[in-house]
Amino acid sequence: PDLALLASDPDAIAADRTREIYAHLARCADCTDSYDTFVATFDGDDDDAFLASEGSAAAMEYGARVARENADADELLKDYFDKPEKAAFRNLASQRKFVHGGVVRRLAKRASELYANEPLHALTFADAPIAVAEALPEDNNPPNTLHDLRGRAWKERAHALNRLGEPGAALDAL
Repeated sequence: PDLALLASDPDAIAADRTREIYAHLARCADCTDSYDTFVATFDGDDDDAFLASEGSAAAMEYGARVARENADADELLKDYFDKPEKAAFRNLASQRKFVHGGVVRRLAKRASELYANEPLHALTFADAPIAVAEALPEDNNPPNTLHDLRGRAWKERAHALNRLGEPGAALDAL
């Protein structure tokens, strides 16, 4: 929740706590990913309606939701991360329990980790979050978050395709 609050209203957090958070972000990729999500979420006017102009309380609530989604995704996806072929043959977007931002974030992150050494597995992990991100309900997510999640998934697809020697398809993905 502090990450969401920092992204939405940096002045709402004491300076010493802000320094602690930035120090932690420097060494924790998962928290940095969450923080970047919050920055994208709170970056535009389109999200004011979603947050209902409640400021800090809404940011904290959204931060807690993202944390819950990420933890749920870690649990749901652990078998898929160990066996990428399982993800290739499952339509995760057709199963309601997989349709949330945490699944998109975790699958895109896994694709990012794999594209340099295992581009075919990376492509599998990039295609799944694209489908999930497209299935996310428009009214249950801030607009900037949806754009960020969808863009993140397509970017990872582009990386994998480029590594597989398909620069034209990679450009199309971007």
